[in-house]
Amino acid sequence: MNADEPAEPSPFAAFAAPKRSAAEEYQERQRKAAATRRTLLGCALAGLVGAVCGATACAASAANLDGVLTALVGSLIVAAGGTLVGAILGAVCFGAISATTTRARTIGNEFVRRDPMAALRGLMFAWSLIGAAIGAKLGAEEGARWAGAAASPLSRWSMAGSLAGLGFGLVVWFFTLRRVQSRA
Repeated sequence: MNADEPAEPSPFAAFAAPKRSAAEEYQERQRKAAATRRTLLGCALAGLVGAVCGATACAASAANLDGVLTALVGSLIVAAGGTLVGAILGAVCFGAISATTTRARTIGNEFVRRDPMAALRGLMFAWSLIGAAIGAKLGAEEGARWAGAAASPLSRWSMAGSLAGLGFGLVVWFFTLRRVQSRA
């Protein structure tokens, strides 16, 4: 140990640390926002793929390969549109929540007032998943019908297949994300 260095750090050492500039703070916020966007997009895409696969498996269970592929394409197109419509509905719900002015404090309006961007992201994410599930179901049924596939008893369960596929896609995405984060 050097004679010039004190044995313990000074209590004022934190004040002597260099301050981060406003530009550095802004860049850090932008990096965190980009990471959050990537995470939400990855999760929404995993749910979309799962919903499409689940709905297609149920709607075109009695079809040949042409019918399955047509149902898959129809399900993918309509599910992507449903995801966009769901995101717009989530933004509309956020607008409705933030536009209501109530004197009583509730959990919902307190959260929106405290962190409005997180509330907007959450609503848009949830409604986009709902839109993906409904769109995948409708697209798979219409694609199978367009291909001329005979209706099977399992085709009545295409919404359940869509929701099961959505859930499975989200679970796989979650565990994949956790494995990647544990390595870092």
